[in-house]
Amino acid sequence: MKHTHRIISGLILLMFSLLTYAQQELALQRMQSIRNDAANYICGEGLGKDMETADKQAMNFLIDQISTNISSELETLWEQTRVGDDFQFQEKARQIVRSYSCASLENVEQIVLEEAGEDYKYRVFRYVDRKEIERSYAARQEKVIDFIQQGQEQEAKLQINLALKYYYWGLALLRSHPRGAAISFDDQAGNVQKAYIWLPGKIEEILSSIDVRVSEIKPEQMCINLLFTYRGQVLPNKLDYYYWNGFRNTRLYEAKDGQGTANFDDMLPAKDFPLYIEVAYTREAENYDSELKMVMNALGEMSFKNKNKSVCLEIPELSLPEPVECFELKPESITDKHAVLISDKDSMLGTMSQIEEALKSGNPAEARDCFSPEGYEMFTTLLSYGKVRMVREPEYRFLKDGNQTLCKSIPVQFRFTTANNKDFVEDLCFRFSPELKISSVAFTLTRQTENDILTDDKDWDEGSKLLLINFLENYQTAYALKRYDYLESIFSDSALIIVGTELKRTAVSKDMENFVKDNIQYEQKSKTEFMESLQRSFKSKNYINLRFEDINMMKKAGQEIYGVQLKQNYYSNNYNDVGYLTLLVDLSGDLPVIHVRVWNKQKNELLSAKTIITRPYGYQLGEW
Repeated sequence: MKHTHRIISGLILLMFSLLTYAQQELALQRMQSIRNDAANYICGEGLGKDMETADKQAMNFLIDQISTNISSELETLWEQTRVGDDFQFQEKARQIVRSYSCASLENVEQIVLEEAGEDYKYRVFRYVDRKEIERSYAARQEKVIDFIQQGQEQEAKLQINLALKYYYWGLALLRSHPRGAAISFDDQAGNVQKAYIWLPGKIEEILSSIDVRVSEIKPEQMCINLLFTYRGQVLPNKLDYYYWNGFRNTRLYEAKDGQGTANFDDMLPAKDFPLYIEVAYTREAENYDSELKMVMNALGEMSFKNKNKSVCLEIPELSLPEPVECFELKPESITDKHAVLISDKDSMLGTMSQIEEALKSGNPAEARDCFSPEGYEMFTTLLSYGKVRMVREPEYRFLKDGNQTLCKSIPVQFRFTTANNKDFVEDLCFRFSPELKISSVAFTLTRQTENDILTDDKDWDEGSKLLLINFLENYQTAYALKRYDYLESIFSDSALIIVGTELKRTAVSKDMENFVKDNIQYEQKSKTEFMESLQRSFKSKNYINLRFEDINMMKKAGQEIYGVQLKQNYYSNNYNDVGYLTLLVDLSGDLPVIHVRVWNKQKNELLSAKTIITRPYGYQLGEW
């Protein structure tokens, strides 16, 4: 019996050994077949005492092979930007190949052999079909064209900072494409353009149209106020820049509606100083897309001569032409019902003088009597948002809004002391109650976004448009001031809330693929879950700054219910993203009520203002 058992065990072992041998032989034949088929496959092989070491070596060899294949094509495209010797060039090519790991290299196949070598135990063979690599090149070409189109849209709206950003990102991806020299597109005039020629020229053209002048020197504050113009007109919207302060280049500063500042630590410059327009937006790229991040890290920053400006310390006599209508808020767009003819204007101007003094001294208590309790709490919180400084003397506009009056605006700069921060310029709007107390403070929208709402060709009265403007200003300010209680009070208990989070990883498991699009994970949350997440976010951030643009809106007939879709730029010290926010909000009561809040990475017609008004609760997660 025992003898029979040993025979059976031996036979099983022999069969298993033969099966393993047969599998090994088939694997070796498959490997040799792929090696011989270089026209269709690229491969790499690695050896190691453990499988992880062998696999890493195989992937490195594979990347080297792909790099060799594309280097000659990239070298032609980089002729104008190539730096250093061949080793540096080859290393950049390797890094660019790695940037495709978000796409093609996820489809790399693997063969593993367990062998008894002297210095290794595992042999790993990695290979990829050349068609997979071509598909990844095609996907990158689509991104290049998309960035160009976004840049053209923003340039047409005079969103110059965004136009520069998208053009630069498009150029970075273009220069990482082995056949980038062949990529072409139709410009807005319908002409076919070679992207590798057109993009650098367009960026230089925009930069050359930007001028920077000194508008005011404040020795007591060690500060110089700057005026940014574009093609001879005050530059609308936003623009990012940095400058040499005598010791080092500063972090990013932001100009708003043409107004910026330059702060100096010890002494004002004795002569003209250099200033640089931001074009790369590297930190935003890191959060925007892992593929873009890897490409920009590989290429390094590209140089543009017209980004360098020399700021003359002489204050010129300025006689600027009127700004163009598309970004200037015209007084006649406000009807008599909202006009400046307000009987208590002089009294409110006196109040605003006190506010100015409190801002200059940094002591909110100097203006305590000007506020209601809630308004004063907002004002004190605002003064702790960052180091606050008035940018220039304000020019006030007073707008009647029901029984309250809006006072716009005081321009201030917020500076932050921690690393990875950006200095912002904001215009402060103050709301006066019938008792002439300031009941709230808000950051205004940009003139462009405000004007888009007020001049939109819709059959609304200006009262409804002002109502929407006030809501959006209060919403973005609530995030900046971390007004958790206010935000908790304006979300309906049954609100539909879908949030998106940009994933830091470059790949996800097969099980998660249906829930992840564009490296974004979407989740539907209850109000309680959303508010808990928001509270954690507030605690983890030194500051939050929201910017709205590209708005489309719809009003429910006969009701103060609004659907809004807008582009939201989210900035903080440890996280940035850009996406489209869709809101369905009821503005008929004393407080807004948000019924739908959906964030999506890309603009989507299923989430438009019109759709959200007509189909407010018909969404399912993953439908778009």
